[in-house]
Amino acid sequence: MRYDKIYERHGIERPESRAFTRRQMVKLMASVGVGLVASSLMSRLAAAGEINNESGTKMVAAIFFESYATIAFRRALRYAGDYGFVASMPQLLHARVNASYNNIIWNTWFTAYSEESVVTTEQGNHVVVAVHGGGIFASPERFERSLRADLGRANSEGLTGQYAAKISELEARDVLAGKLPDGTEIPIYPFDEFKRGIAD
Repeated sequence: MRYDKIYERHGIERPESRAFTRRQMVKLMASVGVGLVASSLMSRLAAAGEINNESGTKMVAAIFFESYATIAFRRALRYAGDYGFVASMPQLLHARVNASYNNIIWNTWFTAYSEESVVTTEQGNHVVVAVHGGGIFASPERFERSLRADLGRANSEGLTGQYAAKISELEARDVLAGKLPDGTEIPIYPFDEFKRGIAD
């Protein structure tokens, strides 16, 4: 499909300037499907489409379907490479907001690159730590370790009775402090602050 037809069919304004705006990118992602978006990267594996702007930047979105989630996850990470990313829940929601209801983003299940960990604080409170774009399960190997572990209740690395992956006390303590297994540090926002929102 030609790019001008993608723009026309989905009512996306063509980028006239040298800059490809975030709004144009999100509308494009929503129009061609979201599962992965990579900038400055082009591959023959591109399933959904590409857009060239005057600066030569190429945007690609691809969806990976597999019967086993970790295979799809590995493919998405490999495809994204160093210059791309796998879409998190906020990115998928943003794409939905900008897409018509007959778009694939509304009619297909997507697994977001987001996670929620239920942890206990030092004070004994149970809290949920949501991480978008990585986290404890940012690597397929960590994901596999939980899926392939013995399902006995005593096993600290298996799955719970609700099929949620168990995390270690060290992983729980670190994510609560904003430390991820790969050494990345992220800000932690209390729910009250999150509830207040961002003043524009």
